Amino acid sequence: MRRFVIIALLCITMQTAIYTNTHAKTYTLLECIKIALENNKDYLIAKKEVDIKKATVSSARADYLLPTFALNGQYMMLDPKTIDDAKIPQTNGSVIDTQLTHNWTLGLGVQYHIFTWFKQRDAYNLAQKDMKMAEKKLLNIKSLTKSSVSKAFYSLLLSRKLLEVAKANDNRLKAYVAVAQRNFNAGRQSRYELLRTQVQLANNKPKLLSAENGVKLAMVSLLQLLSMDLNKKIQISGKLITSPIKISEKEAIKRALSNRYEIILNKLGHEILKIRRSLARSANKPNITAFFNANLDYKKPGNYFSPTFATADRTIVGSWYTGIQISIPISELFPWSKTSKDIDVAQHSLDQSILIQEKTIEMIRLEIKQAVLKLDESDKSILANKTTIKLAQEGLRTAKIRYYNGQMGNVELMDAELDYQQAQANLYQSWFNYISAKIDLKKAMGIY
Repeated sequence: MRRFVIIALLCITMQTAIYTNTHAKTYTLLECIKIALENNKDYLIAKKEVDIKKATVSSARADYLLPTFALNGQYMMLDPKTIDDAKIPQTNGSVIDTQLTHNWTLGLGVQYHIFTWFKQRDAYNLAQKDMKMAEKKLLNIKSLTKSSVSKAFYSLLLSRKLLEVAKANDNRLKAYVAVAQRNFNAGRQSRYELLRTQVQLANNKPKLLSAENGVKLAMVSLLQLLSMDLNKKIQISGKLITSPIKISEKEAIKRALSNRYEIILNKLGHEILKIRRSLARSANKPNITAFFNANLDYKKPGNYFSPTFATADRTIVGSWYTGIQISIPISELFPWSKTSKDIDVAQHSLDQSILIQEKTIEMIRLEIKQAVLKLDESDKSILANKTTIKLAQEGLRTAKIRYYNGQMGNVELMDAELDYQQAQANLYQSWFNYISAKIDLKKAMGIY
Protein backbone atom coordinates (compact mmCIF):
# COMPACT_ATOMS: atom_id res chain seq x y z
CA MET A 1 0.00 0.00 0.00
CA ARG A 2 2.79 2.41 0.93
CA ARG A 3 4.61 1.70 -2.32
CA PHE A 4 1.41 2.36 -4.27
CA VAL A 5 0.99 5.74 -2.58
CA ILE A 6 4.62 6.68 -3.28
CA ILE A 7 4.32 5.69 -6.95
CA ALA A 8 1.09 7.69 -7.28
CA LEU A 9 2.71 10.74 -5.74
CA LEU A 10 5.70 10.44 -8.09
CA CYS A 11 3.36 10.24 -11.10
CA ILE A 12 1.48 13.33 -9.98
CA THR A 13 4.78 15.20 -9.44
CA MET A 14 6.07 14.20 -12.89
CA GLN A 15 2.82 15.25 -14.56
CA THR A 16 2.96 18.60 -12.77
CA ALA A 17 6.58 19.13 -13.82
CA ILE A 18 5.75 18.22 -17.44
CA TYR A 19 2.79 20.62 -17.42
CA THR A 20 4.93 23.41 -15.94
CA ASN A 21 7.78 22.92 -18.37
CA THR A 22 5.36 22.80 -21.30
CA HIS A 23 3.48 25.98 -20.42
CA ALA A 24 6.30 28.08 -18.90
CA LYS A 25 8.59 29.75 -21.41
CA THR A 26 12.32 29.31 -20.87
CA TYR A 27 14.67 32.30 -20.97
CA THR A 28 18.44 32.55 -21.14
CA LEU A 29 20.42 35.31 -19.43
CA LEU A 30 20.82 37.26 -22.69
CA GLU A 31 17.08 37.04 -23.36
CA CYS A 32 16.32 38.29 -19.86
CA ILE A 33 18.66 41.25 -20.33
CA LYS A 34 17.05 42.07 -23.68
CA ILE A 35 13.54 41.96 -22.19
CA ALA A 36 14.60 44.09 -19.22
CA LEU A 37 16.05 46.78 -21.52
CA GLU A 38 12.98 46.75 -23.73
CA ASN A 39 10.70 47.31 -20.73
CA ASN A 40 12.91 49.54 -18.58
CA LYS A 41 11.24 52.97 -18.46
CA ASP A 42 14.44 54.71 -17.35
CA TYR A 43 16.30 53.21 -20.32
CA LEU A 44 13.57 54.22 -22.77
CA ILE A 45 13.46 57.75 -21.31
CA ALA A 46 17.25 58.01 -21.64
CA LYS A 47 17.03 56.92 -25.30
CA LYS A 48 14.53 59.71 -25.97
CA GLU A 49 16.83 62.13 -24.17
CA VAL A 50 19.61 61.19 -26.61
CA ASP A 51 17.27 61.90 -29.54
CA ILE A 52 16.40 65.30 -28.03
CA LYS A 53 20.07 66.18 -27.57
CA LYS A 54 20.87 65.15 -31.17
CA ALA A 55 18.16 67.48 -32.44
CA THR A 56 19.54 70.24 -30.19
CA VAL A 57 23.00 69.75 -31.72
CA SER A 58 21.54 70.10 -35.23
CA SER A 59 19.78 73.30 -34.15
CA ALA A 60 22.97 74.74 -32.65
CA ARG A 61 24.94 73.79 -35.78
CA ALA A 62 22.46 75.62 -37.99
CA ASP A 63 22.62 78.71 -35.77
CA TYR A 64 26.43 78.56 -35.84
CA LEU A 65 26.99 78.08 -39.57
CA LEU A 66 23.96 79.43 -41.41
CA PRO A 67 22.74 83.01 -41.88
CA THR A 68 19.27 84.06 -40.82
CA PHE A 69 16.70 84.63 -43.57
CA ALA A 70 13.42 86.41 -42.98
CA LEU A 71 10.63 86.97 -45.50
CA ASN A 72 8.28 89.77 -44.46
CA GLY A 73 4.98 90.81 -45.99
CA GLN A 74 2.91 93.79 -44.93
CA TYR A 75 -0.41 95.32 -45.88
CA MET A 76 -1.32 98.68 -44.37
CA MET A 77 -4.49 100.75 -44.77
CA LEU A 78 -4.45 104.45 -43.76
CA ASP A 79 -7.45 106.36 -42.48
CA PRO A 80 -8.82 109.25 -44.65
CA LYS A 81 -7.64 111.95 -42.20
CA THR A 82 -4.03 110.83 -42.50
CA ILE A 83 -4.32 110.84 -46.26
CA ASP A 84 -5.88 114.33 -46.27
CA ASP A 85 -3.14 115.68 -43.97
CA ALA A 86 -0.46 114.34 -46.31
CA LYS A 87 -1.87 116.05 -49.42
CA ILE A 88 0.30 118.79 -50.93
CA PRO A 89 -1.58 121.56 -52.76
CA GLN A 90 -0.06 122.86 -56.03
CA THR A 91 0.00 126.42 -57.43
CA ASN A 92 -2.21 125.38 -60.30
CA GLY A 93 -4.92 124.29 -57.87
CA SER A 94 -4.25 120.56 -58.09
CA VAL A 95 -3.31 118.33 -55.15
CA ILE A 96 -0.56 115.68 -54.87
CA ASP A 97 -1.40 112.62 -52.77
CA THR A 98 1.77 111.65 -50.87
CA GLN A 99 -0.01 108.87 -48.96
CA LEU A 100 -2.32 106.19 -50.32
CA THR A 101 -5.10 104.32 -48.61
CA HIS A 102 -3.85 100.80 -49.42
CA ASN A 103 -0.13 99.91 -49.14
CA TRP A 104 1.66 96.63 -49.80
CA THR A 105 5.26 95.73 -49.00
CA LEU A 106 7.21 92.48 -49.49
CA GLY A 107 10.71 92.22 -48.04
CA LEU A 108 13.56 89.72 -47.69
CA GLY A 109 16.09 90.15 -44.90
CA VAL A 110 19.39 88.33 -44.44
CA GLN A 111 21.50 88.54 -41.28
CA TYR A 112 24.81 86.85 -40.54
CA HIS A 113 26.89 87.09 -37.40
CA ILE A 114 30.42 87.81 -38.61
CA PHE A 115 31.97 87.78 -35.15
CA THR A 116 30.23 87.29 -31.81
CA TRP A 117 33.26 86.35 -29.75
CA PHE A 118 32.67 82.63 -30.42
CA LYS A 119 29.24 82.55 -28.79
CA GLN A 120 27.66 80.44 -31.53
CA ARG A 121 30.66 78.11 -31.60
CA ASP A 122 30.55 77.65 -27.82
CA ALA A 123 26.79 77.06 -27.90
CA TYR A 124 27.34 74.39 -30.57
CA ASN A 125 30.12 72.72 -28.54
CA LEU A 126 27.94 72.88 -25.44
CA ALA A 127 25.12 71.08 -27.26
CA GLN A 128 27.58 68.38 -28.37
CA LYS A 129 28.79 67.84 -24.81
CA ASP A 130 25.20 67.61 -23.58
CA MET A 131 24.52 64.97 -26.22
CA LYS A 132 27.57 62.95 -25.13
CA MET A 133 26.42 63.12 -21.53
CA ALA A 134 23.01 61.81 -22.55
CA GLU A 135 24.66 58.96 -24.47
CA LYS A 136 26.84 58.04 -21.49
CA LYS A 137 23.82 58.12 -19.20
CA LEU A 138 22.06 55.70 -21.56
CA LEU A 139 25.04 53.34 -21.49
CA ASN A 140 25.21 53.55 -17.70
CA ILE A 141 21.53 52.62 -17.33
CA LYS A 142 22.13 49.73 -19.72
CA SER A 143 25.11 48.56 -17.67
CA LEU A 144 23.22 48.81 -14.37
CA THR A 145 20.28 46.92 -15.86
CA LYS A 146 22.53 44.16 -17.19
CA SER A 147 24.29 43.73 -13.85
CA SER A 148 21.03 43.75 -11.86
CA VAL A 149 19.38 41.22 -14.17
CA SER A 150 22.49 39.02 -14.16
CA LYS A 151 22.62 38.94 -10.37
CA ALA A 152 18.90 38.20 -10.14
CA PHE A 153 19.26 35.46 -12.80
CA TYR A 154 22.13 33.72 -11.00
CA SER A 155 20.41 34.23 -7.65
CA LEU A 156 17.46 32.27 -8.98
CA LEU A 157 19.80 29.54 -10.23
CA LEU A 158 21.44 29.38 -6.79
CA SER A 159 18.07 29.27 -5.02
CA ARG A 160 16.97 26.37 -7.15
CA LYS A 161 20.22 24.49 -6.52
CA LEU A 162 19.83 25.01 -2.77
CA LEU A 163 16.23 23.84 -3.03
CA GLU A 164 17.40 20.69 -4.81
CA VAL A 165 19.85 20.04 -1.98
CA ALA A 166 17.19 20.67 0.67
CA LYS A 167 14.70 18.36 -1.07
CA ALA A 168 17.35 15.65 -1.50
CA ASN A 169 18.16 15.92 2.20
CA ASP A 170 14.47 15.76 3.09
CA ASN A 171 13.91 12.65 0.97
CA ARG A 172 16.97 10.91 2.41
CA LEU A 173 16.04 11.82 5.96
CA LYS A 174 12.52 10.51 5.45
CA ALA A 175 13.98 7.24 4.15
CA TYR A 176 16.35 7.04 7.14
CA VAL A 177 13.47 7.70 9.54
CA ALA A 178 11.46 4.90 7.89
CA VAL A 179 14.41 2.50 8.17
CA ALA A 180 15.06 3.53 11.76
CA GLN A 181 11.39 3.03 12.61
CA ARG A 182 11.40 -0.49 11.14
CA ASN A 183 14.64 -1.35 12.93
CA PHE A 184 13.27 0.05 16.17
CA ASN A 185 10.04 -1.96 15.79
CA ALA A 186 12.09 -5.07 15.10
CA GLY A 187 14.27 -4.40 18.13
CA ARG A 188 17.43 -3.94 16.05
CA GLN A 189 17.85 -0.23 16.88
CA SER A 190 17.60 1.86 20.00
CA ARG A 191 15.01 4.56 20.57
CA TYR A 192 17.86 7.10 20.80
CA GLU A 193 18.92 6.36 17.20
CA LEU A 194 15.30 6.66 16.05
CA LEU A 195 14.96 10.00 17.80
CA ARG A 196 18.24 11.18 16.22
CA THR A 197 16.89 10.56 12.73
CA GLN A 198 13.55 12.17 13.57
CA VAL A 199 15.32 15.26 14.97
CA GLN A 200 17.48 15.53 11.84
CA LEU A 201 14.34 15.39 9.68
CA ALA A 202 12.65 18.06 11.80
CA ASN A 203 15.74 20.28 11.67
CA ASN A 204 15.75 20.09 7.87
CA LYS A 205 12.14 21.30 7.56
CA PRO A 206 12.95 25.00 8.18
CA LYS A 207 15.82 24.74 5.69
CA LEU A 208 13.45 23.26 3.12
CA LEU A 209 10.84 25.98 3.71
CA SER A 210 13.54 28.65 3.55
CA ALA A 211 14.86 27.20 0.27
CA GLU A 212 11.35 27.10 -1.24
CA ASN A 213 10.72 30.69 -0.18
CA GLY A 214 14.14 31.67 -1.52
CA VAL A 215 13.17 30.44 -4.98
CA LYS A 216 9.92 32.42 -4.84
CA LEU A 217 11.68 35.61 -3.74
CA ALA A 218 14.40 35.22 -6.39
CA MET A 219 11.73 34.66 -9.04
CA VAL A 220 9.83 37.78 -7.97
CA SER A 221 13.04 39.85 -8.09
CA LEU A 222 13.79 38.67 -11.62
CA LEU A 223 10.22 39.19 -12.85
CA GLN A 224 10.24 42.69 -11.39
CA LEU A 225 13.41 43.58 -13.31
CA LEU A 226 11.85 42.14 -16.48
CA SER A 227 8.70 44.24 -15.87
CA MET A 228 6.61 41.07 -16.03
CA ASP A 229 3.61 40.02 -13.99
CA LEU A 230 4.94 38.86 -10.62
CA ASN A 231 2.68 35.79 -10.80
CA LYS A 232 3.94 34.77 -14.23
CA LYS A 233 5.50 31.33 -14.49
CA ILE A 234 8.82 31.25 -16.35
CA GLN A 235 11.80 28.95 -16.59
CA ILE A 236 15.45 29.99 -16.93
CA SER A 237 18.25 28.17 -18.67
CA GLY A 238 21.81 28.59 -17.44
CA LYS A 239 24.63 27.20 -15.34
CA LEU A 240 25.81 28.37 -11.95
CA ILE A 241 29.37 28.64 -13.20
CA THR A 242 31.48 31.21 -15.04
CA SER A 243 34.87 31.61 -16.63
CA PRO A 244 37.59 33.01 -14.37
CA ILE A 245 38.70 36.63 -14.65
CA LYS A 246 42.35 37.39 -14.01
CA ILE A 247 43.26 41.03 -13.58
CA SER A 248 45.46 42.95 -11.19
CA GLU A 249 44.16 45.72 -8.98
CA LYS A 250 46.39 48.23 -10.80
CA GLU A 251 45.04 47.24 -14.20
CA ALA A 252 41.46 47.26 -12.90
CA ILE A 253 41.89 50.81 -11.57
CA LYS A 254 43.41 51.91 -14.87
CA ARG A 255 40.46 50.55 -16.84
CA ALA A 256 38.00 52.05 -14.37
CA LEU A 257 39.50 55.52 -14.77
CA SER A 258 39.06 55.17 -18.54
CA ASN A 259 35.58 53.62 -18.62
CA ARG A 260 33.64 54.50 -15.48
CA TYR A 261 30.49 56.50 -16.09
CA GLU A 262 31.17 58.86 -13.18
CA ILE A 263 34.67 59.70 -14.43
CA ILE A 264 33.50 60.33 -17.99
CA LEU A 265 30.55 62.32 -16.72
CA ASN A 266 32.78 64.49 -14.56
CA LYS A 267 35.18 65.06 -17.46
CA LEU A 268 32.32 66.11 -19.72
CA GLY A 269 30.93 68.28 -16.95
CA HIS A 270 34.36 69.87 -16.56
CA GLU A 271 34.48 70.65 -20.29
CA ILE A 272 30.94 72.03 -20.19
CA LEU A 273 31.85 74.34 -17.33
CA LYS A 274 34.82 75.60 -19.34
CA ILE A 275 32.50 76.37 -22.24
CA ARG A 276 30.05 78.12 -19.91
CA ARG A 277 32.90 80.19 -18.53
CA SER A 278 33.88 81.13 -22.08
CA LEU A 279 30.27 82.09 -22.82
CA ALA A 280 30.14 84.18 -19.66
CA ARG A 281 33.35 85.97 -20.64
CA SER A 282 32.02 86.73 -24.13
CA ALA A 283 28.88 88.43 -22.81
CA ASN A 284 30.64 91.81 -22.52
CA LYS A 285 32.51 91.60 -25.83
CA PRO A 286 31.50 93.49 -29.02
CA ASN A 287 29.45 91.73 -31.69
CA ILE A 288 29.71 92.33 -35.45
CA THR A 289 26.74 91.49 -37.65
CA ALA A 290 26.28 91.89 -41.41
CA PHE A 291 22.80 92.50 -42.76
CA PHE A 292 21.06 92.87 -46.12
CA ASN A 293 17.43 93.73 -46.81
CA ALA A 294 15.52 93.87 -50.12
CA ASN A 295 11.96 95.27 -50.35
CA LEU A 296 9.24 95.39 -53.00
CA ASP A 297 6.72 98.21 -52.52
CA TYR A 298 3.52 98.73 -54.48
CA LYS A 299 3.68 102.50 -54.93
CA LYS A 300 4.14 105.30 -57.39
CA PRO A 301 7.65 105.54 -58.85
CA GLY A 302 9.81 108.49 -57.90
CA ASN A 303 8.66 110.98 -55.26
CA TYR A 304 6.07 113.68 -55.00
CA PHE A 305 8.56 116.30 -56.29
CA SER A 306 8.75 114.45 -59.62
CA PRO A 307 6.69 116.20 -62.35
CA THR A 308 4.90 112.96 -63.25
CA PHE A 309 4.22 111.79 -59.67
CA ALA A 310 0.65 113.12 -59.53
CA THR A 311 -0.45 111.37 -62.71
CA ALA A 312 1.68 108.20 -62.48
CA ASP A 313 0.10 104.80 -61.71
CA ARG A 314 1.30 102.64 -58.88
CA THR A 315 3.70 99.83 -59.70
CA ILE A 316 6.08 97.48 -57.91
CA VAL A 317 9.22 99.34 -56.92
CA GLY A 318 12.25 97.55 -55.54
CA SER A 319 14.76 98.82 -53.01
CA TRP A 320 17.58 97.40 -50.88
CA TYR A 321 20.07 98.28 -48.23
CA THR A 322 23.01 96.53 -46.56
CA GLY A 323 25.55 97.22 -43.87
CA ILE A 324 27.53 96.06 -40.88
CA GLN A 325 26.43 96.57 -37.29
CA ILE A 326 28.71 96.70 -34.27
CA SER A 327 27.21 96.47 -30.77
CA ILE A 328 29.13 96.89 -27.54
CA PRO A 329 27.35 95.99 -24.24
CA ILE A 330 28.89 98.83 -22.22
CA SER A 331 26.90 98.11 -19.04
CA GLU A 332 28.46 94.61 -18.86
CA LEU A 333 32.02 95.97 -18.75
CA PHE A 334 31.82 97.07 -15.12
CA PRO A 335 33.06 94.75 -12.33
CA TRP A 336 29.65 94.79 -10.60
CA SER A 337 27.79 93.75 -13.75
CA LYS A 338 25.90 90.50 -14.25
CA THR A 339 28.57 89.27 -16.66
CA SER A 340 31.31 89.71 -14.08
CA LYS A 341 29.35 87.70 -11.50
CA ASP A 342 28.50 85.01 -14.06
CA ILE A 343 32.24 84.63 -14.72
CA ASP A 344 32.84 84.16 -10.99
CA VAL A 345 30.09 81.54 -10.78
CA ALA A 346 31.55 79.66 -13.75
CA GLN A 347 35.06 79.69 -12.27
CA HIS A 348 33.90 78.50 -8.83
CA SER A 349 31.85 75.74 -10.48
CA LEU A 350 34.94 74.69 -12.42
CA ASP A 351 37.03 74.50 -9.24
CA GLN A 352 34.27 72.47 -7.57
CA SER A 353 34.19 70.07 -10.51
CA ILE A 354 37.92 69.36 -10.07
CA LEU A 355 37.41 68.50 -6.39
CA ILE A 356 34.45 66.24 -7.22
CA GLN A 357 36.58 64.40 -9.78
CA GLU A 358 39.33 63.81 -7.23
CA LYS A 359 36.82 62.48 -4.68
CA THR A 360 35.24 60.23 -7.33
CA ILE A 361 38.63 58.73 -8.21
CA GLU A 362 39.31 57.96 -4.55
CA MET A 363 35.93 56.21 -4.19
CA ILE A 364 36.51 54.18 -7.35
CA ARG A 365 39.93 53.05 -6.13
CA LEU A 366 38.33 51.82 -2.91
CA GLU A 367 35.50 50.10 -4.80
CA ILE A 368 37.98 48.33 -7.08
CA LYS A 369 40.09 47.18 -4.14
CA GLN A 370 37.04 45.74 -2.36
CA ALA A 371 35.83 44.01 -5.54
CA VAL A 372 39.27 42.46 -6.20
CA LEU A 373 39.52 41.20 -2.62
CA LYS A 374 36.00 39.77 -2.75
CA LEU A 375 36.75 38.06 -6.08
CA ASP A 376 39.97 36.55 -4.69
CA GLU A 377 38.13 35.36 -1.58
CA SER A 378 35.41 33.73 -3.67
CA ASP A 379 38.00 32.07 -5.92
CA LYS A 380 39.77 30.54 -2.94
CA SER A 381 36.44 29.51 -1.46
CA ILE A 382 35.59 27.59 -4.65
CA LEU A 383 38.89 25.69 -4.48
CA ALA A 384 38.38 24.94 -0.78
CA ASN A 385 34.82 23.71 -1.32
CA LYS A 386 35.92 21.52 -4.23
CA THR A 387 38.40 19.89 -1.89
CA THR A 388 35.71 19.54 0.77
CA ILE A 389 33.39 17.80 -1.72
CA LYS A 390 36.10 15.30 -2.60
CA LEU A 391 36.64 14.58 1.08
CA ALA A 392 32.88 14.35 1.69
CA GLN A 393 32.49 11.96 -1.27
CA GLU A 394 35.26 9.74 0.04
CA GLY A 395 33.77 9.89 3.53
CA LEU A 396 30.33 8.95 2.17
CA ARG A 397 31.80 6.08 0.14
CA THR A 398 33.60 4.76 3.21
CA ALA A 399 30.48 5.17 5.36
CA LYS A 400 28.37 3.19 2.89
CA ILE A 401 30.91 0.35 2.88
CA ARG A 402 30.96 0.24 6.67
CA TYR A 403 27.17 0.47 6.81
CA TYR A 404 26.65 -2.44 4.43
CA ASN A 405 29.24 -4.44 6.40
CA GLY A 406 27.32 -3.75 9.58
CA GLN A 407 30.14 -1.72 11.11
CA MET A 408 28.08 1.46 11.62
CA GLY A 409 24.45 2.47 12.02
CA ASN A 410 22.25 4.51 9.75
CA VAL A 411 22.76 7.62 11.95
CA GLU A 412 26.45 7.74 11.06
CA LEU A 413 25.63 7.10 7.40
CA MET A 414 23.04 9.87 7.55
CA ASP A 415 25.66 12.26 8.97
CA ALA A 416 27.99 11.43 6.06
CA GLU A 417 25.15 12.05 3.59
CA LEU A 418 24.38 15.40 5.20
CA ASP A 419 28.06 16.40 5.14
CA TYR A 420 28.17 15.70 1.42
CA GLN A 421 24.95 17.64 0.75
CA GLN A 422 26.21 20.59 2.80
CA ALA A 423 29.48 20.55 0.85
CA GLN A 424 27.46 20.72 -2.38
CA ALA A 425 25.43 23.66 -1.06
CA ASN A 426 28.61 25.45 0.00
CA LEU A 427 30.12 24.98 -3.46
CA TYR A 428 27.00 26.37 -5.13
CA GLN A 429 27.10 29.36 -2.79
CA SER A 430 30.80 29.98 -3.47
CA TRP A 431 30.19 29.86 -7.23
CA PHE A 432 27.41 32.40 -6.86
CA ASN A 433 29.66 34.60 -4.72
CA TYR A 434 32.35 34.42 -7.42
CA ILE A 435 29.89 35.28 -10.18
CA SER A 436 28.51 38.16 -8.12
CA ALA A 437 32.03 39.43 -7.36
CA LYS A 438 32.95 39.18 -11.04
CA ILE A 439 29.87 41.24 -11.99
CA ASP A 440 30.74 43.81 -9.32
CA LEU A 441 34.33 44.06 -10.54
CA LYS A 442 33.29 44.49 -14.16
CA LYS A 443 30.75 47.11 -13.12
CA ALA A 444 33.41 48.86 -11.04
CA MET A 445 35.70 48.92 -14.08
CA GLY A 446 32.87 50.27 -16.25
CA ILE A 447 33.00 47.39 -18.73
CA TYR A 448 29.88 45.38 -17.87
